[in-house]
Amino acid sequence: MILIFESLEMILLRTASDLSHFSMVGNTIVKKTLSSYIKLLQGSFHSENHRFVRQCLSLLSASVTQGPEAAREILSHIHINKALSGLAKRRDRRGRPDIRMAYIQFVLSFLVSGDNATVGQILESKELLPEILSTGLKEDRMSMVNLLLSTLKSRVVLNKAISKTQKVRFFTPVVLANVASLYKWNGIVDATTDDDQLLEDSEHAGVSAIRELTHGFLLDLCCSRKHGISFHDASFGTAGRAGNIVLLQFLVGQKQATEDELVMDLVVNVLKANPDILARYFQETQYSYTPRLKSAWQDNVKLLKTIYEAQSEISTVFQTGEVIPLPRLLSMIMMISLPPVCNKSFFTQGLNFANTAVQLTTLSMLNFVLKRANTNLEYLLDKSHWHSSDVYTPDMMVDLVLQYRETLSKIFPDITTIVSKWQLLSKKEKADGEGKKTKTEGSAEQTDNKVPETAEVILQKTLILQVICLYQKVVPHLVSQSRFDFSKLLKGIVSEKGMREEVPPVLQYQILQLALDLPASKFSWFRIQEVADTESSSGEKSVLYLLLKMFVSSSSSHLKTSTQMLVLKVLKDSGVFEYTWTELELWLDQLARIEAHQQEAVIKFLERVFVKLVCNSYTYTDKVASLVQEAAYLQANLSSQEGDAASIPVSHIDDVLDMLDVIMEGNEGEMEELGPSLSEDLIIQTFPFSVMVPAALEARNKLPADTGKTLLP
Repeated sequence: MILIFESLEMILLRTASDLSHFSMVGNTIVKKTLSSYIKLLQGSFHSENHRFVRQCLSLLSASVTQGPEAAREILSHIHINKALSGLAKRRDRRGRPDIRMAYIQFVLSFLVSGDNATVGQILESKELLPEILSTGLKEDRMSMVNLLLSTLKSRVVLNKAISKTQKVRFFTPVVLANVASLYKWNGIVDATTDDDQLLEDSEHAGVSAIRELTHGFLLDLCCSRKHGISFHDASFGTAGRAGNIVLLQFLVGQKQATEDELVMDLVVNVLKANPDILARYFQETQYSYTPRLKSAWQDNVKLLKTIYEAQSEISTVFQTGEVIPLPRLLSMIMMISLPPVCNKSFFTQGLNFANTAVQLTTLSMLNFVLKRANTNLEYLLDKSHWHSSDVYTPDMMVDLVLQYRETLSKIFPDITTIVSKWQLLSKKEKADGEGKKTKTEGSAEQTDNKVPETAEVILQKTLILQVICLYQKVVPHLVSQSRFDFSKLLKGIVSEKGMREEVPPVLQYQILQLALDLPASKFSWFRIQEVADTESSSGEKSVLYLLLKMFVSSSSSHLKTSTQMLVLKVLKDSGVFEYTWTELELWLDQLARIEAHQQEAVIKFLERVFVKLVCNSYTYTDKVASLVQEAAYLQANLSSQEGDAASIPVSHIDDVLDMLDVIMEGNEGEMEELGPSLSEDLIIQTFPFSVMVPAALEARNKLPADTGKTLLP
């Protein structure tokens, strides 16, 4: 009987391929076989003769290949029961061709040769493909796995005739999990590779090939809205619909996402394609995000960060043509920009954890979330997106930004918590430094050089400074509410000798960026010297002094430029140089050209003058006005013909004094309300020089003769 079945199988395989013109003969053989031998074939499924069972399945497979009609006939005559589905478990443990292989080929033959109706019937049957996938798929031969996945992809996933509903019913979370088990495939490599390799190399290549094949299959199935089982939810899960529940259950079951890069990539891409399940995924996942001293927690946070790095930009929220109420719009933005597990408790516990690694991970996550929020705010505040919009107006976006910032401020830790981390690091540094000094006391090799900071401390400080800068951009009201003197942060970076040599460039740059980003009022630039005419007896220097010292001593052109910008910002924000701030650039340019041995005296002199100006701005403003008025009258007296012209600046002296009073009171930006803006010519006539000139001359006259000549020859 086996020989007869083998002969019939060979004939049917030929009539289905190269002898297709004898297809009628093949169909006749199929009909005769079904009418005369179907009971024998069906009964063979119970046989203990493995060769006979395999031959019967091979004959049935060859019969199905005759075409859609033959496939329908065989499917209608075969009784799908436990005896048939049980064949999927009959495996040869020694790796020889077995009954399971023949059974898989038999079931797949319906997908290959049957019409769409037949494919649909196979998918509906729970005893066929699901049984194959759930009975040791990861131990099957490489060729069988390749055949199974490629057939499912071409005849089911990419088949337009198979509806998404049919696909969702077939690809249940259990079926998807069975397919995903192939990421740990450990079967036999029975397919040749392109290049000749050693046995161990081919096994490794086989495992990689199966993993990549599985990964591509699951990505197409789970991420494609056109061919896969993914449904689009325009509300991003905020409307309360069930959504992609199958994908949610499947992802929650993937417990190797933090250990296997491909599994992580699958989870990341599925959540990117289906952001509606983001919140529920983190609610139901096994991963814990409570800060703790374990590498598993850091791996979980890494996964979390990778998921949100891949999330779509905020513009996708506004792709719908309908008006979305602001509360729901805010929820949608929060959904794709802030992980639900990153609440205030997460950040506070992580920052207060007595371990550097935990603090670094928490700061890194806070920095990431702030950057994403800042990107969102920049998009919302860009009026060019809304002027041409028929749905939203710039005013609506302003309201949304206010709500967004308010919501974020309730989640982020207060600025004091962030700054306290810097202070703790500084105290620990100081304590360590004193301890080392005590141990090395009396040693001939003892030096005054400070021990360089560790990479962890440098990274932690850098992240702290970046976070504070981002706070100013994202939640500026939290910064404005803080009473902390941020100039204290400069003291650890800059000394009286300039920028500390042991401070890495990244910290130098970041501290300058912080000073440029934050309002000048958050720094006590002039606090050390309370009396303008005397220097601090304690030997401490003002922050402005440190900035000037850093400006002249910086070897990096980039840092030098940043420092110059910061000095200009500080002095401009004081209000004293409202119309003459360009003169400050001249003073700084000349300071940069001073010889090294004269720099210290000049810096002290400039610091004293600047402090005088800030403390007694009205005095020197009046002096400038008097000098300008006196010069105008002198010019008028020299030439009566030019008297009328000379009266032009004189007529504006009172107006200028009034405006300077407004400047001194800090009412910046209101000048236009007082009247028409001053023209450039009128500004030059009214303010031919800044208050720096009389203040510097006065300070110079009080210096000893030799010192005064050195400073201002």
